[in-house]
Parts: sequence; C-alpha cells; structure tokens
Amino acid sequence: GNETYFNITVCLSYIGKDVPSSLNVTREIILDEKLHRASISGVNKPYRHSVIVPDSGRCEAFRIYLKRAHLEQHLLEPISIRVSQKLIRSEEIKTLLLVGRNISQEQDTFKKYIPVVNEKQSISHMQINIPFATGCGEDNICISELHLKSSFSSLISGTFVIGSKSELELKIGLVNTGEPAYMAGVNITIPFPVELAKGHMDCQESSLLHGLQLNCYLGNPLRSGNQKELTVHLDMSGVKVGTEYLTFNISAYTKSKDKNLHENFQQLHLNLTTDANISILGKSEEDVYSYFKANEMKFKQIYEVQKVGLSSVDVAEIDISIPVQWFEPNRKKINLLELYSPKVKLNRYVCIIIKFT
Repeated sequence: GNETYFNITVCLSYIGKDVPSSLNVTREIILDEKLHRASISGVNKPYRHSVIVPDSGRCEAFRIYLKRAHLEQHLLEPISIRVSQKLIRSEEIKTLLLVGRNISQEQDTFKKYIPVVNEKQSISHMQINIPFATGCGEDNICISELHLKSSFSSLISGTFVIGSKSELELKIGLVNTGEPAYMAGVNITIPFPVELAKGHMDCQESSLLHGLQLNCYLGNPLRSGNQKELTVHLDMSGVKVGTEYLTFNISAYTKSKDKNLHENFQQLHLNLTTDANISILGKSEEDVYSYFKANEMKFKQIYEVQKVGLSSVDVAEIDISIPVQWFEPNRKKINLLELYSPKVKLNRYVCIIIKFT
C-alpha cells in the first residue's frame, strides 16, 4: 500500500508482594535495527527514556514513520521492534554495621522493601516483527514464476554483417505468471568490444574485465500477468572484421522465491559475417605498342582497386607482375622496360612508393 506510518502501544504493569505504588523504569525502543527503515515520530536518536509506572499499569502510544527511500528494496523483510524496560534503583546509603557486645553503632539504613525483578516470571524484553502486506497469500511468502525471452532484432538469417550498421538492438522480455516478484530484473553481460550506443534509465552499468555488465530493474513488484520489455542499444562499430561470433549472457532475478529462476538464464550467440569483395581494374593508354619504337616509347598503365560490400577492409594488398626483360635464344638478356616509382591515389591523398621490385 501507500501507508507512511503505523501506531504501536507499549504497556507495562507489575504485581508482587509489598510492591510500591509506582516504579521508575528506563524504557528503550529499537526500530528495524538492521535496515533502518522506520523511526519514532519526533525522535531522531534511539528511544531511551525514564518513565514512572503506577501499580495500575501504564500504556504509551507511539507513531512509527516509514522511510520510503529504504523500503522498496526490502519489502519482503518485516520491520522489527524491540522493547526493553529496566528498573531504575535509587542509590543506597552505605553504612558500616558492627555486631558485638557493648558496641555502639549507627542506625541500620537497609531498606527492606526495595523492588526486585523476578527474572524467571517477568517479561522485560520483547521483540515483534511486523511484515508488509505483499499480496502473496496467508503465508506471506511470494512464489513468483518468471519467464525470460531475448533476441536480436533486424538480423538477416540470424547473422550480423560487420559494418552493415553501427547499432544493433537487443530485445528482452520478462513476464511473471506467479505471485508478485519483488525487485525483479535482469543482468546482461555484454562482450568486448561492443559498447552501449545509449544508456537506459532503468539500468546500471559497470565494467568487467572483458566487457560490460548491465543490471536492469523491471518491476517492484512485477505482478502476475505483467510483461516488461527492455531494449538495449548496442554500439557495434568496434567489432573487427574476422570476428566469428559474440556471446551475450542474460539472467533474470527476483527477491521473491521463484519457481523458474534456475531456468531463467539465456546465452545468446551472435553470429558475425564479413561482406566484402576486392576487385582490380586496369588499362593502358594504348592497346598496342610497336617494338620498333621502343627507344622513344613511353606508356602508362592505370590500376584501380575497388571494395564491394558492407564490411570495411583494413588492409588491401595488390601484387602486379610486369615483364621488364627477356632472353634471346643465346641467353642474352635484353631489358624491355625501365619502371618509374608507381603513384597511388587514395581518396584525396597521394602516396609515393619508393621501393618496388
């Protein structure tokens, strides 16, 4: 519910032989000692006060306020209230009592009617646990049944083409078919070099040795029949050509007792492929050259390397074999050509290769 407080009443009474008409008692109240989700109205520190209790008994009401900021993560754990009450005894005047014949002494100041607690029959300490209304039946034990589904969107034959796009969507669905699932969510392990293209308001990101960890809250509680959808935007621009696959681990969790939790783990293998082809085109300025004009002939050949496909190519090598000599029948070597250093035009830049064979 939306309650912000509740009331408790603490009572003390006593009976006994020759008891006084009232007792001076120290009362201490400790609230939710472990989780600190509640406080007494008007009291910032632990409650510890002295009270006078008449022989007819005394009850005192307290208003307990809930700290909303600390509740959501611990709704399945009850709030503990521990009360202890202890007698306050007045200081006694100590005197020396001498016993013997003809010995003068001071008056005996011993008080015969100082109240003493019978520890075996008294209840001076008590603790109660106040559970939250969880909507989980009379036993107040929440038995959820989570079902996890996950997949990558917009894949061709279940395979991602490296370089086809910079972003990929991971779709995750979580549905509960049992009792309310408190603090329900998913953990996602994202392998290196994949990164998040954009953050998600329901997810907390942390770094791992070989990737990223996402912890995403999807419901508190996630009630029966409710389905939560989560889309994680992945940055795929860092994936290198030649990578064959990437593995993503996804698991669901809840603080409720889940029937299906051991099965709510999925390992998604993202298959990768490269779509790239290299072609080379070449031409000469003339189709035919006369051998008889070899001494005065100069000619140029142009080669163009093209990349076709979606994937990037980091390194492209080209080998060109050009005959520059021949041998006559008498094994005499004749030089046909003298080659200049080739020039390569790459985008707007011109690179000159100095050494070549």
